[in-house]
Amino acid sequence: MPQMDELLTGTKAFQAPILACSLGQLATSFGGFFATCTAMYLCLPVSLWITLPMSALAAGFLVRIFIIQHDCGHGSFFRSRRANELIGSLCSLMTLTPYAFWSARQAPRFLEQS
Repeated sequence: MPQMDELLTGTKAFQAPILACSLGQLATSFGGFFATCTAMYLCLPVSLWITLPMSALAAGFLVRIFIIQHDCGHGSFFRSRRANELIGSLCSLMTLTPYAFWSARQAPRFLEQS
């Protein structure tokens, strides 16, 4: 079984955010969600039974958007704090989950107020 030092060394290349990968995840998650919703809208007059299974696909894309929001809350999706805050807030509009509550920087403030 590998030691912790070996694991950390082996995963070092994957610890920093890569802008191209982050942008690709944004494009495929939001693009896939909007494309699926559009297809559902266009298929609804044809058949509910065609439209209904597509809602599961749309839900999957929405989960991906929440995962991006979660990573932004940890400040790990982009190198820039502003970019993480902006994209995290945008994602929260889609997921209907308040970004400030999930943000690692903001969560202690909410806990103190309780």
